[in-house]
Parts: sequence; C-alpha cells; structure tokens
Amino acid sequence: MTDRMEAILAELKAMLDNPPTTVEGFRDGWASLMDKVMSGLEPVPDVRRLAVDAGGVDGAWFEPADPVPGRTVVFLHGGGYAFGSTDTHRDFIARIAVACRARVLALDYGLAPERPYPAGVDDVTKAYRWLLSEGQNPAAVAIVGDSAGGGMTLAALVRLRDMGVPLPAAAATVSAWLDFEASGDSMETCADVDPFINREVVLMVAQMYLQGTSAKDASPLYADLRDLPPLLLIAGGNEVLVDDTRRFAAAARQQGVPVQLEVYDGLYHDFPLFEPTTADGKDAISRIAGFLGTHCGDLAGSS
Repeated sequence: MTDRMEAILAELKAMLDNPPTTVEGFRDGWASLMDKVMSGLEPVPDVRRLAVDAGGVDGAWFEPADPVPGRTVVFLHGGGYAFGSTDTHRDFIARIAVACRARVLALDYGLAPERPYPAGVDDVTKAYRWLLSEGQNPAAVAIVGDSAGGGMTLAALVRLRDMGVPLPAAAATVSAWLDFEASGDSMETCADVDPFINREVVLMVAQMYLQGTSAKDASPLYADLRDLPPLLLIAGGNEVLVDDTRRFAAAARQQGVPVQLEVYDGLYHDFPLFEPTTADGKDAISRIAGFLGTHCGDLAGSS
C-alpha cells in the first residue's frame, strides 16, 4: 500500500470511528474521500457515460470504445448500503467496462436510512427486468458489485431466481458484505490488520440498513443458493469481512453453485477500488474480465 493510500484509509477509518452526525455528512465525506482516491489515478480513456432511467431506477451507462456486441455488466456500487453512488465509483466502473469489453449499467439503488432493506434489492431487480424488457439476452449479462454492492448482487440473484426471472450468465463480487450478524471469525482474527473496518462499524451500519428486519433473514450468507449462476468471489486476506466471502463460497459450492474463490493475502477491503493500478488491483480486475469473458462469451443478444 502506498503512503498516499495509507493516509486516505486512515482518514476513512477516522470517519467511520467518529461518524458525522447526519447521513448527508457521511455521504459527503465518502464522496470527498473517493475524489481523493481518483485524483491520484490517470483517467480511463474512451469511456462514454450517459444517464439512464432503468425502469424507474436512476443509473448510468458506461460504454467503452470496443464492447463485445450485446455483452452487458450490471454494476452495484459499495458504500455500506447507505452511501456511495455511480459517481463515487466512476473510475472503477470505467475500468470494468474497458477490461470486460462490456457496456456497464451502473445503478443508484435506494440507500438507507431513507430506503432501508429491501428497497435496494427491489430497485436492482426492477432495473434488471427493465434491461431484459429492452431485448437484452441474459446469457450475455453479468452482475458485478463491490462491498455492499457485492451483497446486493447476491441478494438480487436469489430474488430473481425466486421470481422466475431468467438469471444472468455469471456474477462477480469484491469484498462482499454478506452477514449482517458479523459472526465470521475474521471479525476478530483480522481486527488488528484491517485498516479501516471493524465489527462495531459493521453492526452500526447494518442496524441503519435493516431497521428491524432480522439480520439472518436479510443476509445473503444464509439464503437458499441453489441454481445461482457461476460466481467469482474476490476478497482481501486482511479484511474483517473475508470470512463472509469464504463462508458464502463454501455454502454455495455445497448447494451446487460453481464458485471461483480468490483471496489475496495481505490485502484489505475493496482493494481494487482504492488501488486499481497496483499489480494486485490490476490482477483482480483482469480476473473479473476473464471470468465474465468465459461465461458471457460472445453471445450477442440484442440491447
């Protein structure tokens, strides 16, 4: 980790340990930090960004110069289910678009506390169904999400399966938050090495998101995972949430879901978002692109 990134993550930890008194203050602080992250990166060239109303859900298309015809990624941003946006993640989304050679539909799903669980899942399923109604072939679609967006990705897959909606060809998550009970062993074993998240922060934000809903009922970790599409699950070995990903991978495999698990030793939460140009950041993005290329292939359903 660079000295610059250490300073930014220390600032993030300070904000999480002593959060602003208002939700808007929290969101503004997160947006400011992400601007600092992106200010140190070379802009991603030749990606066009267009606002879109995805069936009543705000979002944006990120279009690279040479997409594979029909290939589409639905991207769900992280931010603890309460902050973050397509704008705070614009650099990472653009990198996904270029690496995957795909149009990316990035969604601004509903955030807590104004729109607690399950509003965000409702928005994602609504937007995905809109995408299919526009003629998109689901066999050329993948859903990708980081942190809370990773949890939203897997929750949406379960919901879509239960609704009988044709599922995407694949999904990928980075540092997914999947257990609102914060019961993984890594909450303790990684407490001293995770640079900015701890169990107290996880439980605080979960309470804001759930607002009385059972933590176990809302957690993707405890869902019925049968018949989900192939999954790529990425996490950092030093993050307190790493056991969310490990346990989910084990549960999904036990229920017959093809899973590729990649844990990067010594890395922290959401490292490809914060440091996409390091060797590990590039490798993680490349793995996402390779996985999606394998499973979405060259199927070019209309869009």
